[in-house]
Amino acid sequence: MEKKYLLIVLAVIFISVNGFSQKVDPSPKDTIKNKQKLQNPPVQSTTIKITPTQTERSKQDSNVLFKEDFSTKEWAKTWQYNSRSKYISIIVDKLYGKVLKISKSIPSGNCFVKRDITNLVRGKKIMIRSFIKCDNIQGGQLDYEIGNLTLEFTMDDIKYYPAVQGLKGSSDWNQHYIQEDGKTYLDNTIDGPFVIFIPEEATNIILYFGLQNCSGSIYFSNIEIIEKI
Repeated sequence: MEKKYLLIVLAVIFISVNGFSQKVDPSPKDTIKNKQKLQNPPVQSTTIKITPTQTERSKQDSNVLFKEDFSTKEWAKTWQYNSRSKYISIIVDKLYGKVLKISKSIPSGNCFVKRDITNLVRGKKIMIRSFIKCDNIQGGQLDYEIGNLTLEFTMDDIKYYPAVQGLKGSSDWNQHYIQEDGKTYLDNTIDGPFVIFIPEEATNIILYFGLQNCSGSIYFSNIEIIEKI
């Protein structure tokens, strides 16, 4: 009996001095996590530099007098359109969301959406721009019988029509600016061809867009009027 107790005491002393040395193998999940840490290093943050073009655009955007993106039904209350409204619809584009589409298969006849902006722009230097997409627009016999984004106003009983040029055929989304129409009252030597001065004496200032005596489809998004300061 004494020998038995002595062996037990010695065993307890040995365990307390040396302890247990147990090797634990990593689980399959731990191994996968460690591999992922090695294969996927942390993503570094990137600083985006603002170019002069972006800075200038931000300055222009701060002077926006008017913007129409067709995102709500309110647009139909402020714009007018002719009896061919069956050709006009709001659709959802993958890039731009809700956009206005005008489409007709018969070349003859005009289909326009328009708005009076007299009180908004009279006496100011402005730029008018919009993102526009064309789909198989077949022009009429005259040069202006194509897709249109046009500014119309009257001064001294003469009508002027600065407009976006060349909206025919097929083209993907691009931002277009209304250009001066070559009349002497427009000063394009300082501000460039996209800046239009609207005299205080101008009347009946209308912004309109659509299809004029042509067939095909045209799409509009983000129509903006920007004051040039």
